[in-house]
Amino acid sequence: GMLWFRRLLVVQIACWGCTAMVCLDDTVGYSPVRCGARVCLFTLAFSYVALLVALFLLCAKDEQWFIHMDFSILNAATNKINFWNLLAVRNACELLLMVLLALLPPWYAGDHVRHSRFYAPVWHAIASVWFLSGIPFFCSYLELFKSTSALALAIPEVARRDMIPFFALFIVIYLSCGVALRISVLPSASSSDPSFGSFWGVLKTLEEATHGPDVQWRAAM
Repeated sequence: GMLWFRRLLVVQIACWGCTAMVCLDDTVGYSPVRCGARVCLFTLAFSYVALLVALFLLCAKDEQWFIHMDFSILNAATNKINFWNLLAVRNACELLLMVLLALLPPWYAGDHVRHSRFYAPVWHAIASVWFLSGIPFFCSYLELFKSTSALALAIPEVARRDMIPFFALFIVIYLSCGVALRISVLPSASSSDPSFGSFWGVLKTLEEATHGPDVQWRAAM
């Protein structure tokens, strides 16, 4: 019931927080906060997965609802409930991904891997994408609460019907203005000008101007 659902959500949030602490603390060597977060994450994740597997094997495998469920990962049937779309199963998959992220950060690897030009950027990119993918996953939890269901259910529709068309229109205007502005300043702008010396510089200037005159993240870009 709702009580167990709330408990699962608490476990998920706790593991998410532990994973965030492991990924944000890049101290080389021993870190008590990071070590404690890893132990907590591994304990909660493996306990949840073991409990879920035991529940399915001991209680659910003989139930007709599970027997007639669709277990295919690709080409899922449209007239059956897919096993991998169950919230409890998706929760277990998310926890296993958290464990992998916490097991494989560059600062736990050897010197050769830690200073690799390939491993560290790839791990950081995968970790960043995973944390962004948690937004729709947590929205699926919020859809089940009365106070947050309306907003959580509206977000995918808003993204599909409003945000994507607006973004397409914005890109057309943005690139057109960038090309026009770069061409107009070609006779006077020097190559050392960070704002108008190149087409990339013009795009960064317009991007900052879109968010307001007080924004200064060109160096990060």
